[in-house]
Amino acid sequence: MLNKLFGSRSAEWVLYYMLAYNKGYATGISTIFGVSLNAIQKQLIKFEEAGIFVSFLEGRTRIFTWNPRYP
Repeated sequence: MLNKLFGSRSAEWVLYYMLAYNKGYATGISTIFGVSLNAIQKQLIKFEEAGIFVSFLEGRTRIFTWNPRYP
């Protein structure tokens, strides 16, 4: 439904996941939706570069969350 707006199905799935859980990591998102890990990782990086998400490391896992400074 939102893939037309955001340009890809993986972008839609990442946003749905983040709206539901507020934070997540690429493997968890790809497992839930049954999508390739690479597609989810690329989308998370795009959102981070755009300033929508920020990330941090918990151990060896990169966790993404909403950027509180994003308008």
